[in-house]
Amino acid sequence: MTRQNSETVDRAVRVHIRSVQYDYRESLSERIAAMEEQAARMTEAGEEAPEGGDEGLYDEKRCGDAGEPFEMVTEGRLRMRGNLCELSYMESADAGMEDTRTTLVFSKNRPWVVTITRSGLMRMTLSFEEGRHHLGNYSFGAMQRLFSDQPTVMIASYTRKVCNRILETAGTLDLDYIIEVRGMDTQRTVFSLSVAPLALVPSGFEEDTAEESEG
Repeated sequence: MTRQNSETVDRAVRVHIRSVQYDYRESLSERIAAMEEQAARMTEAGEEAPEGGDEGLYDEKRCGDAGEPFEMVTEGRLRMRGNLCELSYMESADAGMEDTRTTLVFSKNRPWVVTITRSGLMRMTLSFEEGRHHLGNYSFGAMQRLFSDQPTVMIASYTRKVCNRILETAGTLDLDYIIEVRGMDTQRTVFSLSVAPLALVPSGFEEDTAEESEG
């Protein structure tokens, strides 16, 4: 670990990720458009829009069965600069994201808002805020451009839950959200991430210990 001053921490960490995806039997972008049209009509008529905001974007009855869970353990960097926290790690080729770096950024003052950026062969930036929806563009990386003539596509998301307990040395992050990339089905994802300090074990220590035991 390097510590430049009392406000800056940069540490190697072990990152454990588990995610489960569910099919969601409705277009999220169409539901968002319908809710916005309804709110606009009510405003024009001088009526108050229904309370609840974005909560109506999720319907448990439209959520299908869970897919096969994906788990990964990797090494990353956890950086704290003042109120800004940044966690970065490389994605797994087993998940179809070879040579892709994921970076999670949030402010200690607003830990319930997490921005995830991917760079490399896959590129995207998406923010997660509990109870809010987001419309934006998904920028293709170099690999995706080989298979599509569109540099960007629209992406819609709605975040059901953000539980962020990442601190300077360890912690957990839980996300529950639904997402739709244009031209693809909507999916619900339950994502869990845990961060722990990376054990400082000298290189070759385990091997040397094993040889001594055999002797």
